[in-house]
Amino acid sequence: MSAFTTATGNIGQDLEIKFSKSGVPYLIVAIAATPRRFNKQTQQWENRGDDLWLRATFFNEDAEKLVEILHKGAKVTVSGTLVRREWNRSDGSVAESWELDGARFLGIVPKAQNPAQVSQDRFSAPQTQNATSHQSGAYNAPQANGAPF
Repeated sequence: MSAFTTATGNIGQDLEIKFSKSGVPYLIVAIAATPRRFNKQTQQWENRGDDLWLRATFFNEDAEKLVEILHKGAKVTVSGTLVRREWNRSDGSVAESWELDGARFLGIVPKAQNPAQVSQDRFSAPQTQNATSHQSGAYNAPQANGAPF
């Protein structure tokens, strides 16, 4: 059984295009996707659970376009098949990672003016910008102002 999922989170590292041995460009994006909620009593954001990091890998044209428009700290929405990987560290301890296989970039989430404008309801869809939306390997055409995002 597989779990296709959509996740929204912040990019946690600077992005850099890499190339496979056969010359294919790829981009690994580390996304901090820990669910959070706004506590009205303390007026502070709080994590709902342990830290959750997801890795999404993009290839070819997707990688080349995304490295130009994304940056560390940007809030993004991605989807893919959730895969858990486990390995042994050099010290013998077991580590795990969560990856989105066949990752699709869905958009950049605009920054909210204040916490009341942010919907953290787990049943509502993320609000994303359409201009950078990725659908079936093709990016939408630039908006009338000519900006690609």
